[in-house]
Amino acid sequence: QTNPEYSAFEPGTITGTSSAAPADWLAANGGNILTAPDCAAITDTTARDAVMLKLRVRVPTNVRSLRLSANVLTSEFPEWVCGAYNDQFVVLLDSASADNPADRNLAVYTSPTDQRYPVGVNLATGDTGLFRQCRNGAIGCATVPSSITTCVDTIELAGSGFDQPANGCQASDTVGGGTGWLSIRGNVLPGEVAELRIAVWDSGDSLYDTVVILDDLRWSPDPVTAGAGG
Repeated sequence: QTNPEYSAFEPGTITGTSSAAPADWLAANGGNILTAPDCAAITDTTARDAVMLKLRVRVPTNVRSLRLSANVLTSEFPEWVCGAYNDQFVVLLDSASADNPADRNLAVYTSPTDQRYPVGVNLATGDTGLFRQCRNGAIGCATVPSSITTCVDTIELAGSGFDQPANGCQASDTVGGGTGWLSIRGNVLPGEVAELRIAVWDSGDSLYDTVVILDDLRWSPDPVTAGAGG
């Protein structure tokens, strides 16, 4: 986007708005926000600078699943990986299908060892390989220091503002990093009216912004394993 250009993602744009996180999602998780394994707990459930896209659609009668593509770009990388102020991104599917997560959130990656990671900056931990638009090296220097080796390149950051040089965890860092395109999948019932609530917000404070790009919403006649992946 060049006209108007992006606003600086660090320290970020503060809109001054806040609301409660989606109540049904929180209740299904015992009032807690899911965090990646070995990362700090997120205790503040207020959604700051929040935005939500709601889609209510009649499912075609020959369809049993849907998927969409999401690219998460965040200025919380690399300093705030595994911190208590992580921006939240959810894709909540309201469907009568029993083959979706109990909390309705499809934006969660489950590893081969059954560890669950919310889609966001914490995918940079634990060798998930799903945070790829970045530079390898030190991460979490403001939170839980570690490192990442699964970055591929920063091509998809070009011109976004996240590609600008910044004082991060090492001299070569940029303002932020991204997941690259991920596939978000869920199950539906033929002919039902289903609803998608796609939201992103700041947790803990209103600083350091995150952008989510969505594309390619598709139907399929086949059921899927619900959740997120590459």
